[in-house]
Amino acid sequence: MKNSKITQNNILKAAEIIFAEKGYHGASINEIAAAAKVNKRMIYVYFGNKEDLYVAVLKIVFDRLTEISKTIDLTLSPEQLIERFIYSYFKFLSENENFVRLFMWENLNNAKYISSSVDEIKKDSDLLLKHILNQGIKNGAFKDNIYINEVVSAVSKFIFSYFTNVLICGNSINSKSDLQKKSKFISEMILSYIKR
Repeated sequence: MKNSKITQNNILKAAEIIFAEKGYHGASINEIAAAAKVNKRMIYVYFGNKEDLYVAVLKIVFDRLTEISKTIDLTLSPEQLIERFIYSYFKFLSENENFVRLFMWENLNNAKYISSSVDEIKKDSDLLLKHILNQGIKNGAFKDNIYINEVVSAVSKFIFSYFTNVLICGNSINSKSDLQKKSKFISEMILSYIKR
């Protein structure tokens, strides 16, 4: 790997940690440069400015969301697909604390810095769940009068709340069995609403 690529990666890794911890407004270029062990001039050379660096970090972190679709075998039954999707989303969030934190910061910033490319990644995840729901309706496994957009929104909110409220509500996930238990609870709740 060329030195320039290594330097860019070091900057992005440091920036991800600091932006996740402090948000866009709380983080400084000086702090990111120190953490990346580079001259701050290099940040401007590679990324232009603080906002462009932040957007680059958001893109990288949100790109990880595409991992969910890679873990799902679309030949499973609609009920199994719902269970697999919910488990995969739980697992993803449990392994990606910076994603959760940056998502929360973006909510506080009124999604000001989410670029169209980042927004498309989120939509892709929603599209996968919509596809699963539509297939379930089509083959008669799910009711045909469910509100698909509301189900997608509910799944996201139910799962995400475990990670956004972890300190206040004590929702921490401490083991694989804990992850499976919580994911099963959400799956059963969703399936009880959508199944025929």
